[in-house]
Amino acid sequence: MSKIRFDETARSERYFTATLLSHLLMVNEFAGLKALFKKLNIMPDNTLSADIEIVTELDPLRDGAKAKGNIKDIFKERGRVAVPDLFLRWGNQILVIEAKFFTAPTVVALADQVTKQHDAIAMILDETQYSHCEIKCALLTVNEVRDEDELLSGISQLTWTGVIDILRDTLGEEHQSNIDYCFKILENAVKRSEKELISNVADYRLIANIGELLKALPELIVSEELFVGYTGGIDALEIAELATLEQRKHYKVSRLQPNSNWVRIDVVIKKYLDLKLGSDSSID
Repeated sequence: MSKIRFDETARSERYFTATLLSHLLMVNEFAGLKALFKKLNIMPDNTLSADIEIVTELDPLRDGAKAKGNIKDIFKERGRVAVPDLFLRWGNQILVIEAKFFTAPTVVALADQVTKQHDAIAMILDETQYSHCEIKCALLTVNEVRDEDELLSGISQLTWTGVIDILRDTLGEEHQSNIDYCFKILENAVKRSEKELISNVADYRLIANIGELLKALPELIVSEELFVGYTGGIDALEIAELATLEQRKHYKVSRLQPNSNWVRIDVVIKKYLDLKLGSDSSID
């Protein structure tokens, strides 16, 4: 068996967006970024403008609070609202991207996350240089999200393969080694993710009970097994009683969230602790 390379096993979305994709958007005088904006039909008023920004892992309120007093007050009141993976601006057009790679959150979760990202920027827009700008939000996923209830209306959908194709067409056939490197790693990661997402229903392990789930939490965080299977999803969990959680035969945990019956592990743990601590205090 051949030994592993970290760039062939990496799973962090931050690596793919902040390192690889951002590099491809910047090379050749931001040709990739301009091509992406053109594809989404969000061209600036002045297409010759060199006024471009690329910010990864933007926290609008926290970061802005360091520079502007009024934003500091908002940050104190609201705290951290949302952190988009990419904030891209060309002239008077802003594109905010939330990217997913080895996870497949529900449509409800995606819509909520993107809405919060838009709102976090919009609430301080007048305190920035972007009050004249138009904001467009987009999801970047391995597979296109099925939005049967139109929860993502107004949000552009991009796939990693589609973006790679846009950038390949833009940057041409003969690339510098650094560009080829980025394409190679991204395309390899897409293949790995597609394979995982196809088999995601079986990609879980069983944990005996809620006590073992608590004990395993540090390990699960490290291995990114952050979703728990719960029949009925969040609605069923919200009405669950303490005995239900304690007597449950087992808990399924997974890196993936194949459908709405899979709930984030922190939500399950919080529900249990709220019930447990409430029960203990009532006994006292």
